[in-house]
Amino acid sequence: MSQLSLFDNGGLVAGWTRPPYTVNLTLLNPGKAVFTAVAANNLGLSATSSPVSLTVTGAAPVAPVASGLQIWLRADAGVTAGAGGLVTT
Repeated sequence: MSQLSLFDNGGLVAGWTRPPYTVNLTLLNPGKAVFTAVAANNLGLSATSSPVSLTVTGAAPVAPVASGLQIWLRADAGVTAGAGGLVTT
């Protein structure tokens, strides 16, 4: 693999050209986040992962927050989906 890109609701969040494939995200606004990853090789071929949905609940902060909600994603951790596409592990 020559590049791995992580997208949140279609917007680029992070990109890597070598491991480790990790990123810390701060999710401050409530709503649905849909993550996908795109892996590309040195021949220009690419593949997109199945989408993973996450719902952030609560109220959006009214002022900058010193410590907000955070999610840590690892592309090599694997995801198991159950009925209806819900993440089970």
